Amino acid sequence: MARAALVVALALGVGALTPPPAPKTPVTGRQAVVKERKQLLPPTVAPLVVDTAPDGPLLADAPPLLDESGNNQGPPTLATTTIPPIPDELEDAVRKRSAEEQAEKAKEQIKIARSKKKGDWYKFGFQTKESVKQPKVTIDITVPEGAQAGDRLQVTVPQDVDVLEYLGVTEPKPPCVTSEESENSVAKELAGFTLPLLLVWLASPLLSLVDTAAVGASRPTAELAVLGPACAACDNAAFLCTFLGIVTTGAVSRALATGDETKAKTASGAACVAALVVGGLLTAAACSPLGPAGLGAMVPRSTPGFSAAVAYTRIRSLAFVPALLIMVLQSTSLARRNVRAPLKAAGLSGAANLVGDGILVPTMGLAGAALATTAAQIVALIALLQDAAKGKFLPSSPKQWARSAGAPFRQIFTKGAPVVAALSAKTAVLLSLSYAAASTATKRGDLAALAAHQILVGLYFVFAPVGDALSQTVQTFLPRSIVADQLDEVDRPPQKRSKALGPKSRAVVKGAVAAALVLGGLDAVMAWGLPAGLPTLFSRDPAVAAALRRTAPYLGAALMVHGLSSATEGTMLANRDAGVLGGLYAFDAAVVVAAFFAVARAAGPVTSVWRVFLGYNLLRCSQFALRVTSTALRRRKTA
Repeated sequence: MARAALVVALALGVGALTPPPAPKTPVTGRQAVVKERKQLLPPTVAPLVVDTAPDGPLLADAPPLLDESGNNQGPPTLATTTIPPIPDELEDAVRKRSAEEQAEKAKEQIKIARSKKKGDWYKFGFQTKESVKQPKVTIDITVPEGAQAGDRLQVTVPQDVDVLEYLGVTEPKPPCVTSEESENSVAKELAGFTLPLLLVWLASPLLSLVDTAAVGASRPTAELAVLGPACAACDNAAFLCTFLGIVTTGAVSRALATGDETKAKTASGAACVAALVVGGLLTAAACSPLGPAGLGAMVPRSTPGFSAAVAYTRIRSLAFVPALLIMVLQSTSLARRNVRAPLKAAGLSGAANLVGDGILVPTMGLAGAALATTAAQIVALIALLQDAAKGKFLPSSPKQWARSAGAPFRQIFTKGAPVVAALSAKTAVLLSLSYAAASTATKRGDLAALAAHQILVGLYFVFAPVGDALSQTVQTFLPRSIVADQLDEVDRPPQKRSKALGPKSRAVVKGAVAAALVLGGLDAVMAWGLPAGLPTLFSRDPAVAAALRRTAPYLGAALMVHGLSSATEGTMLANRDAGVLGGLYAFDAAVVVAAFFAVARAAGPVTSVWRVFLGYNLLRCSQFALRVTSTALRRRKTA
């Protein structure tokens, strides 16, 4: 009895390691289909037993077989196959090899997460699964003639068959990096990407600043006075077109996150076509009678030097197409986490503008400044086109360009409409800020306060690009993290998949907030400390210095909050929540513009205008933060 129990126990143990037998079908010509996995092992030879026993109970009532002449050949026979037990040595070898390979992979992942090589900060990315469709593999089993019951046949298993799956062995999982290490690493990577990107964002304002300095040094005061409105007209038009760069960054980042290089090129091509169309329309409008009419709304036509301002605007308008193409190509490079090309283009552009202003402005005035800026933008465009051609970032055939000019081109404007609404709201708030300050200062006769206001506005435009660069950084990094989280949830049942931002996405958002606190804090300290501590850098008038000390704290606080707002704004744009973003900006602009007009009617001090501006930044920051942390912004499954 004990011996029988021992035999049963041994049989159960062998059966636990032995896969179930194949269905009873003829062996000759039959193919066993197995699923191919990534792990490839060398060819393995396993014995196979072929049972050629005569008819069994399933064939007892089957009709007899007939030959070609119709003679009875007797009852049919059934050939069956069984999968033999795998030798223990093979199983142990497979387990050992798999464990060693997984341990090596774990070491590589930890090494990547904890130590970054010099020069790789702009190539940061998550190690995610590849979504690749696996082909099927077949094994041919042939029974030679004269095979008898109990004979053993040799079957060769190809290299593309995973023996681990054949044995039912579970792959060991590598150790993962802790969430604290991951968040700290992400924050450092985001900050490292944002700092050089800041130089790219400052390139365009610096062109106008160099023009102003050159004109002020060598031309009459009348030309310098009208240069401000002319620069504002050109810069505001270009600012409203930054929706092209925002949409391009999101589209290319999402395409690359899914490994679709063709779709990424199509998105870049569509953005280039849109830049050509929009830039051409702006150039036509500026060169038509609409150009002087728009400039006349900002400065009276009777102002000395008005004709020179019109000439400056029209010459600058010739560079709208290159300027928008630069914007699109920069966004394409940044979406690929390549900040070197935009930095190189910005450096070449600044150098060309500086040389051009030094040569042309003394003799040609505002027209020379416009020509120098236009030439500088063309130089930057050539540099970016060379980089795009080298990296093959754009469509390479007329057919691909034609495809880009179709549905993807229309999607640029469909997705960009809410972004344009948000940008328009920002512009309305800034214009209302200047109007309210000018109105209150004029009514109170406090020209020193108005001069201080102009200095603070200039400082705001110098330091605000820190937040804009951080927003674009989040738009570059977050889409890939969202896709990585989706790949991690593929194996889960649909009802158990999380709808919230995954761990990698949350790490990016937390890292962006941390970077905003650090960079925004530095921004605020500098913007506050310079006018409050060193007012003589901007004016030697004691009244202006006193006004700067009173108002500078509001500027610093507004820039601190602006950094946090930009981080959450970039999160919303990366999550395709631009519609809600545009609605919030429209609401905030309506409320804040009304508040500015109320302050202007009451003729309050200029500090009250900056209090309203600080309140505007606090309002939008709290709204965006609530939106990001609420269930309304939980990640779409189709993103």
